[in-house]
Amino acid sequence: MGAIGVNLEFAKDVNSPAAIAVAAILTAVGIAFFNAMPLVLGTAAEQLGFDNQQIGFIASSYMAGFTLMSVALIGLARRLNWRYSCVVFACLQVISFVVSIQLGSLVGLLVVLFVAGLGGGGLFGIATISLLDTRRPDRNLGIGTFAQVTLPALIVLVLPMTVIPIWGFGGLMLTLALLPAVTLLLLPWIVSQSNKLEQQQSHSGDWGPAANVTPALAGALVFHTAAAAIWAFYERVGNASGIAPETVGAVLSVALLAGGAGSLVPVFLHARTGRLVPIFAAAILQVACLAGLLLRPESTYLVAGPVFMFAWTVSIIFQLGNVAALDTSGRYVAAIPAVLGVAAILGPTIGGALVNDNDFSRLLLIAGALIVLSALPAGFANRKPATAV
Repeated sequence: MGAIGVNLEFAKDVNSPAAIAVAAILTAVGIAFFNAMPLVLGTAAEQLGFDNQQIGFIASSYMAGFTLMSVALIGLARRLNWRYSCVVFACLQVISFVVSIQLGSLVGLLVVLFVAGLGGGGLFGIATISLLDTRRPDRNLGIGTFAQVTLPALIVLVLPMTVIPIWGFGGLMLTLALLPAVTLLLLPWIVSQSNKLEQQQSHSGDWGPAANVTPALAGALVFHTAAAAIWAFYERVGNASGIAPETVGAVLSVALLAGGAGSLVPVFLHARTGRLVPIFAAAILQVACLAGLLLRPESTYLVAGPVFMFAWTVSIIFQLGNVAALDTSGRYVAAIPAVLGVAAILGPTIGGALVNDNDFSRLLLIAGALIVLSALPAGFANRKPATAV
């Protein structure tokens, strides 16, 4: 059948290099709005005149759609044809982002971003489940996370100097619309379904070791909520500290690249170390960053962002890899995108409620406490990753 036939053969196995690469790209596109959120919210605040609470609503509206689709995938992920579903999800994002350019009202923007979130949640959810269904979930989720943070790093670095000064918020949204449009070219390499479906059928009615998996999921929920709250308002923290917008943009870009570096830690250590030490080490690093922002934001802002993001990606990958390793039914893995989506919508909402004008002290203190607490249940069921066969 030629080259196309070979590629289609690659797409039948979630463990094939082609399937892993495409799934990694899809996770990056599906989560691009969230990972570029500081830039999106900052641009919306400056050019559309929204206050901190309103931009919190903007973030939450997208993540509401994202989370709703993620929750739906708990029951649908093992039944859908992943390849064709991703086409529908990509089209939802393209149309919604383009329509958002024409809207000036907050309500209209919230509606279309909710629809865009449905598409993003579908792309991210299916691709994440595909990566976690592989024989090496830590390693492959690390590859996916590297793509997730590298793509928005380029957006945050390039757009403030090129697109936004000329086309503003509309140019930013058009750029975000182009990303899912490009993924349509990857259709032949999207896996239609995973062999985890057979495992789930063989464990019909079995939800696995709930006493171990549930604490791990709870820890990931709390951790991701706290981290998302900080990330959503990190641009605002720099603005309130009197740091130049160009410098803030550079810090955000470097932070995303640092997150990419952090995502490579599980790639190299997935079969060499347990998960408990990285999770607690990351928590210590993040708390140190938040303490610096609380006490001396003007002098620590440049370093705190990259270190915080590095620790965030290291920790969340090991936490989710732990869930995948313990899950014998395939059902908990299907719930992971929903857990991440709930955390991502709670984070900006809670963050907006905790910020008082330009006072971020309550946000920093509470987020730090939650990060520490999240390490306890996340490490409860810690296991050393098994070597793939």
